[in-house]
Amino acid sequence: MKEITTFGTNVKMTSLDIAAITGKRHDHVIRDIRQEIEKLKDIEPCIFELSQYKDLAGKNRPCFSLSLKGVLQLVTKYNSQIRYKVFSVIERDCQNIYNAIKNIEIPEDLPLLYVYAIKEHDTGNIKIGISKDPERRLNQLQIGNSSRLSIIYRCEATNRYKDEKIKHEKCNAYHIHGEWFQSTATEVL
Repeated sequence: MKEITTFGTNVKMTSLDIAAITGKRHDHVIRDIRQEIEKLKDIEPCIFELSQYKDLAGKNRPCFSLSLKGVLQLVTKYNSQIRYKVFSVIERDCQNIYNAIKNIEIPEDLPLLYVYAIKEHDTGNIKIGISKDPERRLNQLQIGNSSRLSIIYRCEATNRYKDEKIKHEKCNAYHIHGEWFQSTATEVL
């Protein structure tokens, strides 16, 4: 049995995995997925992705790759025992992912980072970002900008990218695009 695999932030499981976990025949799982696709075709078609695998004879056979939402959508139509088996696999794998993340050691010699705000003088708009060298970042941005730019705010990011995210969230009411905000966002900084 193939375990749930992670691709970025997406947890995926195949129809073969569902069949192995539940004891259902694979063609029955395929049938169930096709029924769900039909029911959801106007709402959410991408939670089930058609794929293929080679059987023991080397022949290509259809199977599906399911997002976590697809797995949950499918197994809710099954009985309690089958749902329990699938949810147990998901829970175990989520716990393994959590444990792996929890045990990551962060080196103590990481370079300092700074949250900065760079003002575009013609518009007054500001860019809130993070860099280990805000002056260098200013020079990079200045090359592609016809307006004069200057750093108007700089603060050590002791919580690293979390600090930048907090500043973005606090200035959200003034958001323009990407990391650019209206000049009134400086009041929040």
